[in-house]
Amino acid sequence: MIEDFYHQITTGRVSSVCWLPPEAGLSYNDPDLLFLTGTSGSNQEISFWSIKNPDFAQNNATPLEFDICEIGSLQHKGDVNCIQPHGTDGVLTGSSNGTINYFKLIVSC
Repeated sequence: MIEDFYHQITTGRVSSVCWLPPEAGLSYNDPDLLFLTGTSGSNQEISFWSIKNPDFAQNNATPLEFDICEIGSLQHKGDVNCIQPHGTDGVLTGSSNGTINYFKLIVSC
């Protein structure tokens, strides 16, 4: 049985989701897990998201408590048909206009 227990509003129709490789090499060492979403329709963009790693939850946090944060977004030429990580600092996208795009991820704190 699947139950809807959380949802996050985005700025468009999500057409693709891609988890990024863990920064530390192993997901259980990273306090944050990173992923990208791509949208299609009238608002074509790629959004960069962070979610707290459940392995680092505080003792008083409930197991289904999510802390999702949009780090940033950028416009994409055409609908985002697919997203694929490329190494540790890049991502490739396939577009409805027939192009493959490469984006370099720059995370600054």
